[in-house]
Amino acid sequence: MARLPDDVVDAILAEPVTTQDPIRSVGRITGPHEALVPITTFDVFGWRDLLYLANGVRHRRGIGKDDSGFRYPGDELDPGEEPFEDVDVYNPIGEVFVSMPAFERLAARYFRALVDGAARIHDPVTRQPWWPEFVAATEEIEGRVSSG
Repeated sequence: MARLPDDVVDAILAEPVTTQDPIRSVGRITGPHEALVPITTFDVFGWRDLLYLANGVRHRRGIGKDDSGFRYPGDELDPGEEPFEDVDVYNPIGEVFVSMPAFERLAARYFRALVDGAARIHDPVTRQPWWPEFVAATEEIEGRVSSG
């Protein structure tokens, strides 16, 4: 299976939504074509999935939805599957390995863009009961990323 270089993952951009349109996407995530699998994997998760997504990264355990997600080293393996050292990111388009530091930097950028964007436009999502825990998970991931 292919492994994405860190510089390709680090080139992925995360932008917040800028409207409170109820059918809007969570955020905009773009990057090099080689990064299509992680980009489209993050796109699968909507507003109601954010805490689930963030807690997967926060606790370094794999999560999935609609055949898309990620697995960390140490997650349960399928029979006959070899152990791996990186984060396994997958969806119907494909599957790639991403180094844990690069994956967590990407998640931290994405989550921070969502937190800041929602606050900037006073999005009603910030009043959801799960929002404070999502913000706390984001801050914990950022702290881990910044401490290396």
